[in-house]
Amino acid sequence: MNAAEVEELFERLGAAGVTLVVMIEPARITEGAGPWTASASGPGAPTSGVRVQGHPTFETCLGAALAGLRDGPGDWEWLDRFEQVLR
Repeated sequence: MNAAEVEELFERLGAAGVTLVVMIEPARITEGAGPWTASASGPGAPTSGVRVQGHPTFETCLGAALAGLRDGPGDWEWLDRFEQVLR
C-alpha cells in the first residue's frame, strides 16, 4: 500500500465517522513482541471500538483493524479494495 492509498483510506474512514490511530509501541519492541497497535473509535465504529495489538508489521496491523471494522455493523464493502492491497 503506497502513501496515497493510505491517505485515501484514512480520509474515507474519517468521512465514515471513524477515527483510526495506528502506532508503534517501543516497549513491545524491547520485549520482542509485535510492536504495532491500532485503535478505531467514533460514531462510525462499532460501539465497543476496535483495538488490535501485537502485530509485526504496519500492514498486518492495519489489515486486522479493517477486519474488525468489517465485523461491526454498517456498510464496509468499500474496504475490499484496501484489504486486497494488504494481502
